[in-house]
Amino acid sequence: MGLARRQRKKYQSPNHPWQADRIDEEQKLAQEYGFTNKKQIWKMEAILRNFRSQARDIVGLRGDKKEAAIKILITKLIKLGLVKKDASADDVLNLQLRDLLERRLQTVVYKMGLANSANQARQFILHKKVTVDGKVITSSAHLINAGSKVAFREGFSPVLVQVVEKASKEEEKAEVKIQEVKTE
Repeated sequence: MGLARRQRKKYQSPNHPWQADRIDEEQKLAQEYGFTNKKQIWKMEAILRNFRSQARDIVGLRGDKKEAAIKILITKLIKLGLVKKDASADDVLNLQLRDLLERRLQTVVYKMGLANSANQARQFILHKKVTVDGKVITSSAHLINAGSKVAFREGFSPVLVQVVEKASKEEEKAEVKIQEVKTE
C-alpha cells in the first residue's frame, strides 16, 4: 500500500475573523439551512466563487473558445437548476449564495416536506433513508440536479407530526385548563 495523499482544503475561511455583520449573517444561514458548522457555508461560498471566477475568465475570452466555454458552464448550471436555458455569463455572475444553498439535498428534503426541520432532514440523509434517482446519498451537501427524484428509501415512512398541529393541541389543552379553573 502506498502513502495516502492528504486532501486539500475545499474552502477558504474569512480573512478577518471578527466581523459582526458576517458572523450574524452566517448564524442566520446556519439556523435556516441546518448547518452544523460554518465550514459548510464556506464550502458553498467556494463553489459559488468558482462558478463566478469561471464566468469572469470566459468574459475575457474571444471567438470560438468563448462560445465553447460559456456553453459548458451554462450547461452545468442549467443541470443544477441555478440558471435558465437562455442564460449568459452575467446571469452566472449574479448568482447568490442562497441560490446554491437551495439546491443542497438537506434543503430540498426539508422544503419538499419530507422532514419537519432542516436538522431532521440531515439526520434522515446521514442514516441512509433518502434516495436521489434511486441511489442512496449520505451527504447532506450533495447538490441536486434539476428534475432529480428525491424520495425516501423503500420501506421507510416516518410519521411526521406537523408543528402546526402540535401548537393547536397545546392551545386546546391550555383552553381546557382555563375553563376548568373558571368552573371551580
